[in-house]
Amino acid sequence: MDWLTLLLREAGLVLLGPAPPPAGDVTGEVWTDHDREVVRLIYEVLVEERDCARCGAPLRPAVSARVVAGPFAPPRFVVTARCRTWRRHRHVAEVAHERGGLRLGAIHPAR
Repeated sequence: MDWLTLLLREAGLVLLGPAPPPAGDVTGEVWTDHDREVVRLIYEVLVEERDCARCGAPLRPAVSARVVAGPFAPPRFVVTARCRTWRRHRHVAEVAHERGGLRLGAIHPAR
């Protein structure tokens, strides 16, 4: 019945207490600027060692780290990097809060 409560709360029909935390964020933590900066620096080092999975070119050291949220999906923290060729193949990794720490996902080609 959690989905029904959430649906009614989003529609403004039930106003009983605070909204529950997003499904992927069990502890209620939010992404701080410090989290974003640390993750960005870690992935800048990691992409130096990786090559593009599609063409074999090295990945660019500049990465983008941002929180992505859809209208019906919980917020996700996504890191993107591109290869150095003119094709600029995109590679992504997801980062999640897990038991008070950060879980870094593997870098893989975007779909």
